[in-house]
Amino acid sequence: MIRGLLAGAAVAGVLLAAGTVLGALRVLVAAPRLGEGWALALELPAMLAIAWTATGRFLRRLAAPGALADRLAMSAALLLVLFAGEAALAAGLAGASPAAWLAGLADSAAWPGLAAQIAAGLMPLWPRRH
Repeated sequence: MIRGLLAGAAVAGVLLAAGTVLGALRVLVAAPRLGEGWALALELPAMLAIAWTATGRFLRRLAAPGALADRLAMSAALLLVLFAGEAALAAGLAGASPAAWLAGLADSAAWPGLAAQIAAGLMPLWPRRH
């Protein structure tokens, strides 16, 4: 189970790093030209592809691919670290408190990103061929 926790935290780290880079590109480059909705529509598939690839690689390297306990631990750690990292980034980059970040999730504009994060967090539980 420890291996699953480590794998989940590692995938979350990859996603936070990729999300920081792609989010900056979305805000600074794509959104002014295309609008926020279209910019997000470009970013989310890329983030989900990164999540799928990273999850598969860490499942093979750090966790037992067939063990449900490892997959559940990986999923839980991925979601926990991903949400904690998002809250920390919101605090550091936008000066938002964790409560303000959490309240922002109630805004319907945040729902596609939230849905993608939840989907990424559940990816360790999806069947795969190894």
